[in-house]
Amino acid sequence: MKLLKNGDVFSQQTNQQEIADCILSLEDDDFCILEQENEDYMQMCIGEEVETSFIEYKNNSTNEHFQATYTDREEVITAMTKYLQNDTSYKQMFTWNKITY
Repeated sequence: MKLLKNGDVFSQQTNQQEIADCILSLEDDDFCILEQENEDYMQMCIGEEVETSFIEYKNNSTNEHFQATYTDREEVITAMTKYLQNDTSYKQMFTWNKITY
């Protein structure tokens, strides 16, 4: 999977350490995306306020597109690492809200 930081490639073949390095280097209004070749992804954004910091994932289509707020970057690192490893238990880590269009 490819890891992007603010739209720029951070890593082509991502590992857990690179996810942590990327997330811990983010500042307000920055974001990082863990992107699969089929356009499925998990992303997170640092907001100026806690309620504007979110994590989001999309799998297979817009029918499985969810977002949650978070307060702890370490939880996001864990969730993104699970996503990288195809471990779907990240879905139990947050209260996800379906994104509708």
